[in-house]
Amino acid sequence: MEAYVQPSLLSTTYIFRNEVLTFKFYILSTEEYSKSHILNVQLWNNLSDNKWSGINFTEKNDVILFGCKEVKYRVLEVEVDSSNAKEGWYEFTVRVHSSAWSDGGEWKWLSEGINKNGKIFIGPPKIPESEKGVESIFNKDIFNRIEPVQISKNVDNWCTIMNVTSIGEYPVYKNLGVPKNLVRYFGLERLTNWWLIPTSGSEKLKINSRDVQYLVIQQASGDFVSLIPFTNEKYTSALKSDDDGNLVLKCAFNTNKCDKDVDIKLFVSKGKELNDVVKNCLDAIRKVVYQDESKDVFNTVCVSNHEVVYYDKLGYCTWNAFYDKVRAEDLLQALNSLHNIGIQVGYVILDDGWQKIDDNKRMQGFEANLEKFPSGLKGLIDQVKKEFPYIKHFGVWHTLWGYWSGVDPSKFSDKYNVCNTTYNTPNGILVAHIISPQDIYRFYDDFYSYLKEQGIDMVKVDFQACFDDVVSGEYKWWWIDYQKALRDSINKYFNQKLIYCMANSPSILQNTLLDKQVLNGEHIPLYRNSDDYFPDIEESHTWHIYTNAMNNLFTSHLYSIPDWDMCQSYHKYGEYHAAARAISGSPMYFTDIPNHHDKDILERCLIKTPKNTMQLLRCEKSAIPAGNVDDLFVDLTKVDKLLKFTNQNGRINILGLWNCRDKNLIDHVNINDSFRFYKESWDINKELVMYFMKNKELVPFKQDNISVMIKKQSFEIILFVPVDTLNIDDYCLKVTCIGLIDKYNGSKAILSNELNKISNNKVIYNVELIGYGECGFYLRCDKKNICDIKALLYDDEIAKENIKYEEKNGMLVVKLKENSVVNGKESIKLKIEINLD
Repeated sequence: MEAYVQPSLLSTTYIFRNEVLTFKFYILSTEEYSKSHILNVQLWNNLSDNKWSGINFTEKNDVILFGCKEVKYRVLEVEVDSSNAKEGWYEFTVRVHSSAWSDGGEWKWLSEGINKNGKIFIGPPKIPESEKGVESIFNKDIFNRIEPVQISKNVDNWCTIMNVTSIGEYPVYKNLGVPKNLVRYFGLERLTNWWLIPTSGSEKLKINSRDVQYLVIQQASGDFVSLIPFTNEKYTSALKSDDDGNLVLKCAFNTNKCDKDVDIKLFVSKGKELNDVVKNCLDAIRKVVYQDESKDVFNTVCVSNHEVVYYDKLGYCTWNAFYDKVRAEDLLQALNSLHNIGIQVGYVILDDGWQKIDDNKRMQGFEANLEKFPSGLKGLIDQVKKEFPYIKHFGVWHTLWGYWSGVDPSKFSDKYNVCNTTYNTPNGILVAHIISPQDIYRFYDDFYSYLKEQGIDMVKVDFQACFDDVVSGEYKWWWIDYQKALRDSINKYFNQKLIYCMANSPSILQNTLLDKQVLNGEHIPLYRNSDDYFPDIEESHTWHIYTNAMNNLFTSHLYSIPDWDMCQSYHKYGEYHAAARAISGSPMYFTDIPNHHDKDILERCLIKTPKNTMQLLRCEKSAIPAGNVDDLFVDLTKVDKLLKFTNQNGRINILGLWNCRDKNLIDHVNINDSFRFYKESWDINKELVMYFMKNKELVPFKQDNISVMIKKQSFEIILFVPVDTLNIDDYCLKVTCIGLIDKYNGSKAILSNELNKISNNKVIYNVELIGYGECGFYLRCDKKNICDIKALLYDDEIAKENIKYEEKNGMLVVKLKENSVVNGKESIKLKIEINLD
């Protein structure tokens, strides 16, 4: 039985009392469950005085299930009135019976076993005014000072301050009590000292196993509370819980820079809209700590200056193709194999493996390992740029310490003060030799000066949270000078072309990447948003997409671009990864093994321009998790719900739906909830069309809720496109450009569009595009026939065989092929001439 219920089992759902909660039951109609048989479905719940009882579902014949053209299905629905329920937690499950069972048969339950039901929390009868003050969250007596921070009218923000007594190098734990009226929570916890992952739960805090750096709580009132423990040069802090569900603030101190009594800051924001609350909390830190009044960092950071920067090109990285065995000939072979299938990359990252190191994993010099790179970095880079002139940027990898265990003192101690320290690793405690703070500025200046002379113009700096693993308390705080030295040298030599990697430490998140000084260069730094891409670990692929999308809830508001890491095209999950990155706002760089490419996947990420260059179709903003907020508070790799995240290209809103389970999924998607954060561009009252990229379906947007089926290891990208309307006398023409439908992020190709009336029987629709591809349109006319459609490139008519119009769904497709009339121009200007009778 392939059946689904939404809200799903194992999920948590919040509703206000007096709201009606709709349950939908979907079942694929095999013979056993076909419409020739009576299907009985019951919702069992304890909403009535906590006594379990069943309610019958009713079959609905008007529900369209998108994404399954060839699949027969049945949909049943039941509405539950919550007006008589008391505030609190309830449970539900579903059972099914078919008349096809010859022996009558037992009812089949969708949930079997303990803790397999779905949960519902009934809140107050209507949305109340938020309780004011921190005391609606905590006992205010635990704070020494509470300072309001004004950011926006709809969110309350506070910088709370607690005086904590230091006990040397050892952490101090301050009990903040059980957060008041907690219903459920979501946070980002430290998987390791350098990576963050999502965590969630309900009823009681259970975050005692790892440090949590960001936390969101939903209260019984429906309000959301964002909590961010602050870290600076004097102390680092994190959130945990104890066995009783008390929230605990963990603090560790820099004894060289702070007094015995230290003021610890915890930033708190509270409001009705989840994304606004999260954004305000980060803005409050910027305002209080850095006197930064920026109100729209989400846009400021992510929108380019209209120049094509390096991360608007496709990149190539050597790591998963060769790991640390990489040689010069390997890279040349990889680039040549891409070139041979017509794929141009704009930049190269030579990852781990190029340096000369000793047996203790210490860097022995600035130069490359000449056994593997006989012509050195300069010789290799000169050869790469000569053979592949479209490659404009070349970067190398190194760790913050130089290499994993620092530098070889026998090679560096004559010029720099080299100290030895110990640090924790999964394999035990190791010794590292690292440059002292007084010399690290000169070290980086020398290192990057040398790299620039070799032709390097960007770097990927790994292991940036390394000081959090250092055993000695004094050395832990050397991150301060290391980060400042890194930033100064990056600005001086590489114009801020930097990838922060293994950098999910609060010292970097709340200092380096919340400080606007990080934007001193012309480029926006990239920030690796998750653990690595692991091509050979099956279960890692869905988790990778889920983690990046959820981390973006917070990291999209830093002064950086979240980087979802490299991936491979010729892979079982190649399209799964590539399409997600295409709409994520992340840069995109592949790590293909030579001659192992999926050309179609690579081409769907790129666009060929009239100037014979290839540009990456990348959203300028960072994607954020979307859908009903219920989705945030469960692990979507374990619950039968789709991962949903949103982005924009101009006026077109994008909804990504990713199946993170190992089976097919059917989900009920509330569109209006998905775009609540995009207040300026999302208007439910506008006429819109939906285009399903993967299934190539074009339909008018008529209702706020849609049902979608997505197969395992698959996805869908839905575009919501405003319709341009021209009312002339007694008829109405409706038209809009969807973008390039043969690309994952084809709406990014649209530069402008304009609808013009020429006469009562002729209308012109002008569209400007970045480059070539299959351009899709929605075209309808009420009360008049569309008798002829012409398409012209700079007044050069396109052949009729490259124009296809389907009157049934209004889909017009114009194939834009390379044309000598267009070659060399800045863009493609397409004119659609619509003749009516």
